[in-house]
Amino acid sequence: MSVRIVPKTLVGDIELAIVSQRIAAPEHACDNGACKSWSNPNVVNYLYVVFARAVLI
Repeated sequence: MSVRIVPKTLVGDIELAIVSQRIAAPEHACDNGACKSWSNPNVVNYLYVVFARAVLI
């Protein structure tokens, strides 16, 4: 598995749009944490995005 941890401020526009869509999905409506503060400009410097990808060997 390949994992990248990226500060939200450094995530590209396309990836940010994908992550924002997933966070806004109905199944995350009751989630706490980043889902509740994703759009809050006061905490943007404290948010990170984890990208995980399976790697075939």
